[in-house]
Amino acid sequence: MASVLHLLVSLIVPLVLAPAGAEAPADFKMTVDLSTVQKNAVSATSVIVVRKGIAYQFLSSDRDEVQVIDPAGPTLTLIHLKRRVQTEIGPAVLESNTERLRSAILTAAEKRAKSEDRGDRLSAAMSRDLADPKFQTVYDAPQRRLLLTNPTVEIGAVGEPDADTRRLAVIGSCLTALAKLGALRDPAGLPPFPHLEALRALVSERRLMPGEITILYRLAGPPRRLRWTYHIIPELTDSEREAISRIDSLRATARYVRYPVYEPDTP
Repeated sequence: MASVLHLLVSLIVPLVLAPAGAEAPADFKMTVDLSTVQKNAVSATSVIVVRKGIAYQFLSSDRDEVQVIDPAGPTLTLIHLKRRVQTEIGPAVLESNTERLRSAILTAAEKRAKSEDRGDRLSAAMSRDLADPKFQTVYDAPQRRLLLTNPTVEIGAVGEPDADTRRLAVIGSCLTALAKLGALRDPAGLPPFPHLEALRALVSERRLMPGEITILYRLAGPPRRLRWTYHIIPELTDSEREAISRIDSLRATARYVRYPVYEPDTP
């Protein structure tokens, strides 16, 4: 995180923003580690810094981009630091893309389910389990452990109560929006619906701050297990606040482009 902040300080001119509304939580940050359990190693990390109610995600996998999330929408602004361009993705785009993806998966599954080939029918059932999970739910209240299962996916999630309901709401909105953003940018990847359901069941339904979410996928080939771990740090450093102010300055000057043009691989 320190190197990311150093890059920002060298690239961007500072700007002091007006204070956000009284409903914003106190400044804080959350670290997120994604690991593949089979390799027992962290494969990606990010830091979500929340200042004055607005979230800024810094990714270890792409240090040239900062993702800004306004949880009220939620609306995402992607800023490319070197190219000095930005694009905005509103809630309607996120939601419509998510539903298009679900519909496409279910439509393809319906066609495969009619096949005489057993492999096609098995694939269809797996696709339905991913796009429309219909989990069986077991919740251990004393341990705050949640288990969601269907024939293809098994999710284990653990959370902690958070007395700051505003902070919990911001994190729930941000993590949900970021999961939908991942589906928009990589539609061929694992569908986001099991992860979204885990976040809904943990944060929205049981009012718990995520501590860990593990998802086991039983698809073709060996099972695949992914684990997200989350850690709240209830304060920011001066350098982090300075970096956020500099990002906000770049937002005021960076050239705006439509999302398809923003992506480097798009002509």
